[in-house]
Amino acid sequence: MPPKRQPSSSAGGASKKAKKASPTEEDTWEPPCSARWSAVSASKNAAGDYWTRCKDRTRAYSYYTLCKPLWEDNEDDDDDDDNDKDKEDNGAGYFKFENQWLHVGVRIPDNFDMYVFNKYMYYGMLEIVQNMFVDFKEAEDDWHQQWAVCEGLMQFLNTQLGAGVSRMDTETVHDTYLLIGRMFLAMLARLDSLDLLSGDSEVKSLGCTMALYMQMADEWRGENILPEDDRKEYKAKKALQPAYFDDAILSYAVKRNITMRGPDKIQELIDDAEPEPELPAKDAKDPWAFKRQYTKYSNEYAQLVTSMIGKRKSGGMGGDALDFTTWSSAERKAHHFDKKDPLKKKDLDNLKDGMIMQMM
Repeated sequence: MPPKRQPSSSAGGASKKAKKASPTEEDTWEPPCSARWSAVSASKNAAGDYWTRCKDRTRAYSYYTLCKPLWEDNEDDDDDDDNDKDKEDNGAGYFKFENQWLHVGVRIPDNFDMYVFNKYMYYGMLEIVQNMFVDFKEAEDDWHQQWAVCEGLMQFLNTQLGAGVSRMDTETVHDTYLLIGRMFLAMLARLDSLDLLSGDSEVKSLGCTMALYMQMADEWRGENILPEDDRKEYKAKKALQPAYFDDAILSYAVKRNITMRGPDKIQELIDDAEPEPELPAKDAKDPWAFKRQYTKYSNEYAQLVTSMIGKRKSGGMGGDALDFTTWSSAERKAHHFDKKDPLKKKDLDNLKDGMIMQMM
């Protein structure tokens, strides 16, 4: 029996080819990349890792309760009955805090068997804080991300390494921490403009985070991290006293009916503060003058970090100048104990491929 003929195709007998699937949004997605990063940079890859973890917005912007702050050593928790120590956090805030350790590790000379100058690590911590200022500014269109910055920074500054920023010269310390206070107030103003500053806000960690910023302000004044100026009497205008930004936080809490909780001494903090500063209008263009002070700070301190290693940078503050993975091989060798490059070719190839470098 003769073989059966193959059925002809509508294309005149031409063989059919499987169609290539069109790329999906999942296939083409890439994390945002700020212009402040170098081409090859562990810091750039760390930032990309953070954005990748936040890709699932449901997970990133969900809230959960912590039995104690993330920065406290688990071995110190002997008081399981103190329910007042419960803290709320959201996923992105935790991701932001955890992500900073990727940035920290590549700015510590001991991790690379290197020596540059005595306070290099502290300048590295300052660069990290400045990057969080930039993160906040670049997230102007996403309040969720701005809130994550505020939560992550609050937790980072309560760690031993994060607190290293306070060991700089007094003027730098005061200006940096005053800007932190203004940034948080600008965050509260942003939430207020969106009608999210209330007792039943969808921002579940609101009262807890406000209380923790009040606690930090109180502690910072006692340690001369904020100027130790005496609080002035509030006049009719009731303007902000920057070193007492906790007064403005309490003003928001009182006027927006927000219950604060978390710190053991929350009632003492509330009693000591004065909820007097007048709140800005919800449509204010620059509430609490954060944008103006941000620009002033950036103009004054953008070159501080890089000047310590004899370099100049373009653009504003932040970046990765003190990230050793951005240095040339010759620069690393010059500061290495044995005059060798601590990074191997494989390390650099991994960085070029977008992998993270975890050293902490």
